[in-house]
Amino acid sequence: ETDLQCKVAQPLTLIPYQIMYAIMAGRLWRISSTISPVLVFTLHREQSFTQRFFSFISRMFGRCKKGKGLRAAIGAPQLIVVICVLVAPQIVIQIIGLILFPSSRILEYNDNQSVGRYTCTYSI
Repeated sequence: ETDLQCKVAQPLTLIPYQIMYAIMAGRLWRISSTISPVLVFTLHREQSFTQRFFSFISRMFGRCKKGKGLRAAIGAPQLIVVICVLVAPQIVIQIIGLILFPSSRILEYNDNQSVGRYTCTYSI
């Protein structure tokens, strides 16, 4: 038995969650960029926080290709870049955590030393 399970358990749990949320945010950005110009044009209203956030992402990753009329087309490469940028901080945090807080696997026994179980400990 090695300490590998302790070292990779947290990254293997948190990074897929971050990827899931990044994909969802990327798809929402894609939908918002496609529909937002039409809504702003027809409703003549102020943009909400969510719309301002997605327009910030649009400005950050370049202008979308214009489709027919007011609609904008978001390409797959742009969506992949947004997803990678949203996942990158989690990957960096996990790498820093592995370096700064090494983990090891120890065997902890109950009071009368009859039953033991493996636990992961993190040293600071």
